[in-house]
Amino acid sequence: ALEDLAIPSITTCDWFNNASLSDAREAATLSNGGQLLALIGGCTQMNYEPSIACSGYNKTKNNNDNELLSCFDTSKDLFEKKTLSEQIEQCTKEENEELLKKDAKNVYRCYDDDITNEFPINRMFEYLDNTSASYDSSFKHTGQLWQMQSLWEETDASVALGTLARSSLLEDEVRSSLNNKLTSAVEAGRWSDISLLEVNNVCDGGPALFTALRNWWSMKQKKNSSR
Repeated sequence: ALEDLAIPSITTCDWFNNASLSDAREAATLSNGGQLLALIGGCTQMNYEPSIACSGYNKTKNNNDNELLSCFDTSKDLFEKKTLSEQIEQCTKEENEELLKKDAKNVYRCYDDDITNEFPINRMFEYLDNTSASYDSSFKHTGQLWQMQSLWEETDASVALGTLARSSLLEDEVRSSLNNKLTSAVEAGRWSDISLLEVNNVCDGGPALFTALRNWWSMKQKKNSSR
């Protein structure tokens, strides 16, 4: 199918061991302009961590057992049963007001204007620190890309709470300034190893993050050459 669409692909992970950015760009060049490169054969280590959601309940509470979720249908056929606006209306009916008030003290959100944002932000960067630190020399030569998933994941609780806050994954990124925080961390040299930094909503601060990563790589190359 990829060949039929004239989309270039890499099927051997070893290719990445000696490939430069220029090599990748050349391999990804499309005949009609632009660049797209398909990776086949498990050439990425995802490092998926489901807990790094923007919003949820304190660690002492079980996200899936919380009563507040009972007013949302989190099943896969959600929109076949009720529209999003209908679910919000259901969850904010008068009989649920006391439940919402009771749970509010246990809720955290990543938003810049929320006093509870320190917990999800710190948890995100702890994950990124640990993921970068675990990218050791033995893995660097396997030809696999090492993902740092610098984006808010979804849980049942985060979907429900995000909906109540009239938010979305893209809005969560904007309201938490996550991409800007990543740029500052890269500029400060927080991580010694970055293989594949994955973000949501690249249109928000993407160029600045790209520049920071380019400068980070140049500095790393200079340090390596001076040893």
